[in-house]
Amino acid sequence: MAIASTSTLVGKVEDVSDVISMIDPTATPYVTSIGSEKVHNQTFGWQEDYLDAPGENAAVEGAAAGDANYTPTVMVENRTQIMKKVFGVTGSVDAAKLHGRKSEKARQQVNAGKSLKRDQEKALLSGQAKAAQSGSVGAKTASLQALISTDMIDRPGTAAAFTEARLLAKFQACYTAGGTPSILSYAPKHANTVNAFAIAGGRTRSLNDKTTTITNVVSVYESSFGTLKTVLNRLQLESDVIAYDPSLCKLAWYRPWATRELAVTGDSDNYMTIGEFGLKNYNSKGHFVIGNNA
Repeated sequence: MAIASTSTLVGKVEDVSDVISMIDPTATPYVTSIGSEKVHNQTFGWQEDYLDAPGENAAVEGAAAGDANYTPTVMVENRTQIMKKVFGVTGSVDAAKLHGRKSEKARQQVNAGKSLKRDQEKALLSGQAKAAQSGSVGAKTASLQALISTDMIDRPGTAAAFTEARLLAKFQACYTAGGTPSILSYAPKHANTVNAFAIAGGRTRSLNDKTTTITNVVSVYESSFGTLKTVLNRLQLESDVIAYDPSLCKLAWYRPWATRELAVTGDSDNYMTIGEFGLKNYNSKGHFVIGNNA
């Protein structure tokens, strides 16, 4: 008598989980930390103003007023950048019963939105300069690094180690200029270097006394020039460590994200999620960069 076994059984029900796993990081720390505002042109500007350098000031009694010392404001400009993602499904896919989602179109739309936000975060911290459209290459908005004054940037010609001494030198320069950055942003590559600041130079620290948990992280860095909250950012340029003041930065939206249905050309539905934005940095001396880190 033949006995049924799984090797010969016909009609087994498939076992497919209704969970679709994704571990791609979607956090956008920089964009999340800054505000946003509407702009009404692809090219937009703002003004910076500075006081005279402090100096000796002692007028004689009855002195004449003398000549005025007029210093004009400085106009700064940036431009917008367009980003898009296209996705679509055939009629047959739209009619199919699927594991893990009710709609393939909805899954692709959500993923397109997440991908665009990652692309946006990467562009704003990429070091890219403002660029006009050229042929088939789209226009680019200036990144944060490109909107920071060159005297607030330590970028040696040859790659160098990221050190606390370099950090403090630029922090001092920024403080002297009046800047008050509050966030220190860096790629995971530099996490261990920052954490090592806690024990450098004979410093001591408590590692959660009376617990079984060992903590090796610096979440707040305090110095004579101010306090920086440390933030890991997987999407920023690895070679740059950036200290910035989020209150001085604004994401400038010309066209917010929108999803449009494209013209039907056959047995499929196609969509495009698109947006146009730029970056404002209201004062170029309010942040600093330690760049070209090995």
